Parts: sequence; structure tokens; C-alpha cells
Amino acid sequence: MAYWLDHLALFAASEFLLLLFLVLFYTERRSRKRVWQLEQAAELLRQHGDNLEQFLCSDDAPADLKAVLIGLSDALADEDVANELAEILCAGQRDRQAIGSDVEALMSAVEDLRARHPNLARAFFRAIGTGVAAALFRWPHAARAMELLASRMVADPANELAAAAVGARLHSGIRLGMRPTATAA
Repeated sequence: MAYWLDHLALFAASEFLLLLFLVLFYTERRSRKRVWQLEQAAELLRQHGDNLEQFLCSDDAPADLKAVLIGLSDALADEDVANELAEILCAGQRDRQAIGSDVEALMSAVEDLRARHPNLARAFFRAIGTGVAAALFRWPHAARAMELLASRMVADPANELAAAAVGARLHSGIRLGMRPTATAA
């Protein structure tokens, strides 16, 4: 009887060690992946800052578009905004009604900028793309979505603009609209 108990104890100990090894292996793998995601977020934030600086320091950049980039950058620091943005982008919500009519004015301003100052328009889009990607990599829930979104965001500037619109709208107090202010007659 003692013989079987010894073998049972040995079997239980080996099963425990195997389970412990698997847990440690999985945890270490997840840790490496999370560190990589945070390294990506840091690099993208650096690029976001560079493009923000290029755009915001230019006298040729329209004030309304500067406000949009500042609002977006502020909004993307919020984990809830990043998570909701990831869900919206993963769901593929790209129609203009889901985003809002403010996007039309924004698109028009960006197209005008692209015609007059292509390098500034490129900095604008890169600031949006790197900011959104950094926010998605930064937060664990959104980072899972980032794997699905990376190629879409880089390939389609309309996605980036829609992401900026949604992200800014999700953050309370951010004025995204570019409608002209009423003037006294």
C-alpha cells in the first residue's frame, strides 16, 4: 500500500511541477508580449509628438485642425476612450452617420490643407495614425484590437480621420466640430 502511495505522491508532484511550468511559461510569454506592446506604444508616442510638433508649430496649419489634434491627443490618454475606439474600429463603423456630420467639415479642411501644404497634411495624418496606434498599444484591452487594426489604419487615411473624430467625441469637453461660429450681424 505504501508503494502505491509513494507513486501517487510522485505522480501528483510531477503533475504539479508540469502545471507550474506551463503557468510560468504562459506568464512569461504574455509578459514579453506586453512589454513589446508598450515598447511599440512608446515609439509611436514619440512619432506622434514629432508630427504634432511639426503641425502645431507651423504658421500655415489651420487653427481648427490644430485644435482637433490637441483634442485628439488629450482624448487618447484616456483608457476608456482607447478601449471604446478599439471596439468601434474593430466593428468597422465607418459610415459618416455613425461618426457625425462634423467629419465632413474636417475632411474639407484637410483636403484644402493637402492641396496647399501636402507636408502639413501628411504630418496631420501621421499624428492621428501614430496617436491612435499608440493609445491602442498602451492599454491592454485595446492592444488586443491593435493587432487587427494596424494594417487598416496605415493603409486608409479615412480610417484615421474617423478614429480621430470618434476618439475626440468620446472624451467629454473636446470640441471637434469645425462649424463656423455665428457672428453678430
